[in-house]
Parts: sequence; C-alpha cells; structure tokens
Amino acid sequence: MGVMPRNVHECVGSYRPFGLCSFRHNSDCQSVFQQILMDTLRNLVWATSKHDVYMAQNNSVMHWSSLLQRGTEVLHVAGQVVPKQKTHGARTLSRVQISTMALKDNLMVAGGFRGELIFKYVDKPGVAFCTNAADNKNSVTNAVDVYESPSGATRVTAANNDCTVKFLDAERCSLLSRFTFPWSVNNTSVSPDGKLLAVLGDSSDCVITDAQSGEEIATLKGHLDYSFSSAWHPGGHVLATGNQDKTCRLW
Repeated sequence: MGVMPRNVHECVGSYRPFGLCSFRHNSDCQSVFQQILMDTLRNLVWATSKHDVYMAQNNSVMHWSSLLQRGTEVLHVAGQVVPKQKTHGARTLSRVQISTMALKDNLMVAGGFRGELIFKYVDKPGVAFCTNAADNKNSVTNAVDVYESPSGATRVTAANNDCTVKFLDAERCSLLSRFTFPWSVNNTSVSPDGKLLAVLGDSSDCVITDAQSGEEIATLKGHLDYSFSSAWHPGGHVLATGNQDKTCRLW
C-alpha cells in the first residue's frame, strides 16, 4: 500500500494508494483563480473533459484549456446581453452577475443574482436566449441543470430563491412549467429516466416530485439543516443529498 503525502509539496512523484490509481503533481500547470461571492453557490466550475474547464469569473465565463495552457472568454455579461432568438419571454439583459451555471453537449446555461437565465452554445457566436423569469429582482438563481427528457428533448431546470423551480425547453427557448414550494429552492436534480425530480432548499426535508406534473411523491426526512446539493446514481435507484448539517445521505 502506498504512503499518502503529508502535504501538497510532497506530491511530486507518483504514489498508488490501495493499488487503485496513481497521482502526479503537474508542475507545468498554470494556476487559475476564480472569484466566488457566496460560499453556498458552488456550481461555478464545470469540467467537460480532462483538458477543458469552464468557470465564471468577473462578469464572464472563461474556458481554460490545459493542453493549450490558455484561457478564452466564451461569455461576457458586463454590458448588454442580447438574445439571438426573439421567442416569447426573451429579453435583453444588462450587467449580469453570474450565480450558477451548467454545461452539457455545448449548451451552457448561466443563472444570475436577479433571476436571469442565459442560454449560450459554446461552439457558436452570440447568446441563443436570455430572459428573467423570476418573480422579483432579489430572486437569486441558485442552481441550473441541463438534462434529457424521456422524449429525448433537451430540458433546463432553474432553482430560485423565489421558491420556484422552472422547466424550460432548450431548443424552443420557452418556459414549460413552474412549480412552487414553501421555501427557497437551492438545488434540483432530475432522475436518469427523466421522471423524478429531487427538490432541496431552505428546509431539512428533500421532496421528490413527478418531473412532469410537480405532484409530490415522497418527502425524505433525516437532515438537520438546509440542503444545497444532490445527485442521482446512474441506475436511478439511489439519491445522494448534501446538507449544511455536514452530512451526505444516500436514499
């Protein structure tokens, strides 16, 4: 069995703990800094491959390539943000402060501190769609998720401080439904089959609803504080939840 290093400075050679994997400190990597304004907003860095990382930084989203050793701005929101698709609900935004983001299959969705939502395809110029679907200007978009519905369509969920979860069609850039809860929603995750929705927020309970109708199916009790993260097992039979009570629970 390998010996774990006592500190990061000892991570120069490779070691193989428990014979499972090896790690090597890469001294050629450049440090990349990110500014996070709230410690409860954690979805501000996304790795789409072992070489590509997207991060929110100073009113923009940057793409960092470890192969090219350089960063490229893919979204700038310090000024006006104008949508290319003029669908119902689309509106020009200005000076967006990014609070969360998600990226899947070249579609990046970013949320803002005033309830803004921005759809951006990282392989295409311009912003595909942007809007503000919050009920008030203080409704922070706490989390967004991009997933595939049972029909194969790309869907987006947005969890907000205005106690709502919003479902949007990513291709048509339209609002499909809105579910309301008795507390601020901090995180949502859709089951792999697209049928169940886990809803977590300023409550010790986690609610499982039907992803289509919003009908409550179950309430998971056990946490002692507010919850901020969740993830489904790929098989769809296990849900992990992260909470301020310093526990991660499997249901």
